[in-house]
Amino acid sequence: MAFDEEKGYNPISPNKNPLMDAVVARYSKRQEKGSPNISDEKTQDAGKEIFISHAVKDKEIADSFNDIILEGGLGVHINRIFCVSTDGAKIRSGEDWRNSIRENILSAKIIFLLISPNFKESEVCLNEMGAAWITNAKVIPLIIDPISYKTVGVIQEPTQIEKLLDEKSLDRIKDIVQEKLNIVSSQIKSDRWTAKKGEFLLRVKKHIELSPFEIPIDRIMIQQIRRNKEQLEKTVGKIILEKTN
Repeated sequence: MAFDEEKGYNPISPNKNPLMDAVVARYSKRQEKGSPNISDEKTQDAGKEIFISHAVKDKEIADSFNDIILEGGLGVHINRIFCVSTDGAKIRSGEDWRNSIRENILSAKIIFLLISPNFKESEVCLNEMGAAWITNAKVIPLIIDPISYKTVGVIQEPTQIEKLLDEKSLDRIKDIVQEKLNIVSSQIKSDRWTAKKGEFLLRVKKHIELSPFEIPIDRIMIQQIRRNKEQLEKTVGKIILEKTN
């Protein structure tokens, strides 16, 4: 990747998220011109139709999604996909990564968010997620265990979320990609799709088995830990007081 993920910005405040600021500015500019499309002419010429947001540490998962599901199963050409870690779909050498991400997130018809514990720890990913929701694209959050509906974050609603390693979710993703990219059903062979879907699930599950994520701690768990700590301190204090009397 051509940038440092540690140099991110606060995804909650638009004033501290230059990516979101750029998207809003571009949208406002287009609205002033009377265009209903968030993308400008340059974006439409140069941008990709699918944008995949993922953490650098999840490169293997993103590559598998690109290679097996999008290209192998659905026949989507790599030139239609933007993914910073995948050869043929990443930022070209010499390009400003900020401009490249901005242009491609604006031009995308579909934005996939591969939400893992690594994604949640990346400020760049969180900025991309915030910017995605103010575009005209179909935003599809894909959660990966141990991320759950409770730990995914307040921006998401359960009805908007799919599970990456779920066959029914992958089938729904297939339908969305077909519709948004105008892929005729005859181009997707059912036997091939079933085989590629199985190949993808096996590969990613094997990868996670060999390189497991750290289990995220949600707010409820943190509150419980604090209560347990306070109770333990009170108990220890009573024991010490009894022994000193």
